[in-house]
Amino acid sequence: MITLDWTILAAGIVFLFTLWALNKLLFKPLLDVLDQRRSLTIETREEASQKTEYREALFQKYMEKIKQEKQKGYQLAEAVRKETMEERRGRISEARSEAEVLMNRAKVEVDKEVESVKQKLKSDAEGMAELIADRVLEK
Repeated sequence: MITLDWTILAAGIVFLFTLWALNKLLFKPLLDVLDQRRSLTIETREEASQKTEYREALFQKYMEKIKQEKQKGYQLAEAVRKETMEERRGRISEARSEAEVLMNRAKVEVDKEVESVKQKLKSDAEGMAELIADRVLEK
C-alpha cells in the first residue's frame, strides 16, 4: 500500500518548483513570442488589406477618369466631324452656286454665239441664194 510520508511531500514540492520554473523560463516567454507573432500577423494583414482597398479605390478612380477622357475624346471627335461636315456642305453649296452662275453665263454666251452663227448663216445663205440665182439666170 501507499503510505504517506515525507517523500510525497518532497516530490510535490519538487513538482511545483519544476512547474513554476518551466512556466517562468519556457512557457511564459514562448506564449509571449506567440502573442507577438499573432499581433504582428494581424497588423500586417490589416495593413495589407487597407493598402489593397486603397489601391482598388485608386484603380477604380483611374478607370473612371480614363472612361471620362475617352468620352470627351469621342465628343470632341464628333464635334470636329460635324463641323467638318457643315464646312463641306457649305463649300458644296458655294461650288454649286458658282457652277450655276458659270452655267448661266455659258448659256448666255452660247445663245449669243448661236444667234451670231444664225445671222452669219442667214447672210451666207442669202449670198449663196443670190449667187445661185445669178448663175441660174446667166445660163
